[in-house]
Amino acid sequence: MKLTPKQKRFVDEYLIDLNATQAAIRAGYRSNSARVTAAKLLTKANIEIYLVQQQKDRESRTMITQEMVLKEYGKISFFDPRKLYDEEGNLQPVHKLDADVAAAIGGVDVVCRKIGDIEIEITKKVKFIDKKGALDSLAKHLGMFDGKGKLPDAPADITINYTDA
Repeated sequence: MKLTPKQKRFVDEYLIDLNATQAAIRAGYRSNSARVTAAKLLTKANIEIYLVQQQKDRESRTMITQEMVLKEYGKISFFDPRKLYDEEGNLQPVHKLDADVAAAIGGVDVVCRKIGDIEIEITKKVKFIDKKGALDSLAKHLGMFDGKGKLPDAPADITINYTDA
C-alpha cells in the first residue's frame, strides 16, 4: 500500500499542527473540499500506518514522548499554589521550588532596587501557566469531551454523596 507524494505531503503537513483541513490545503488538495478530503484521507489504512510511523520517528528524533507531555500537563493541572510559600507565608525563592511547582510557573516579575551598595530584590508577580487549558487538554486526551468540547452528562445511575467526601 503505497502513498502518493500528495498523500505523504498531507501527512507531513498534518503533523505540523494536527489540522487536517489545513494540511489538505497545504498539500495541494482543493480548498473548497479540503475538509471532506482530509476526513477521507485520515480513514485510509495506508495513510494511518504512515502517520503512526512518522509520529514514532519524530518521537525518537526529539526524545519527547506523549507520556512526557501528559506528565507536564499534569503538573500544570494539579499545581497547588500553596507550595510557593513557606510556613510563615513568605514567597519562597525561585531556586528553592521543586521541579513540579516550577513547571506550573510561566514567569516571575522581579524588581531590583539599589540602596547604597545593597541591592534589594522584590518579587512583584508570579504568573501561572493556564491551568484550565492544561486540564482541558488532559480531558480531551482522556476522551472526556463529547466532540463539541463539552463534558457529557453524567449517567443517571451515578450518585454523588457529599457527606462521604
